[in-house]
Amino acid sequence: MAFRESVQNLPAPVRAVEVRDGHRAGPALTGLPGHSGIWRLLASNSRELGRSSSVYGTFSTARAHVLELKGQCDSMVTTVVTGPRAGTHGWVISVGGVVVMTAGRWYGAASASREASAGTIEAFHTAIVAADARHATESGQRGNRVLSDEERALAW
Repeated sequence: MAFRESVQNLPAPVRAVEVRDGHRAGPALTGLPGHSGIWRLLASNSRELGRSSSVYGTFSTARAHVLELKGQCDSMVTTVVTGPRAGTHGWVISVGGVVVMTAGRWYGAASASREASAGTIEAFHTAIVAADARHATESGQRGNRVLSDEERALAW
């Protein structure tokens, strides 16, 4: 959310669109009961390539949206954005004018940001979608711990 909130200079305002299961693509959902989460696209070394621009109320809703988006990779459009400090650049990816994915970091050059977004779309197209939620960990800790059924339910 911090990355998305700091994005500047979008050519048009980000619009929110209601989709099935109560998921809203675009700006973050607020006031969700219980737990919520995002999806992340990870490289084989667990480096984050991109993340959802939306917050989901359930894992199943997030997973269903990822599966839907995988079929729309040819329609994905990248917009390079200016970061909060001089010389920083990022990207957002939209489908049908709705932002669906953001970079998780800032880049030093617009060309590096553009190249990273192209690689992210390619990786997204071939990604294996997890069948289970992965619990977020504190910074610096590994996230490979297997969750109990109760913890898994609370992850969302």
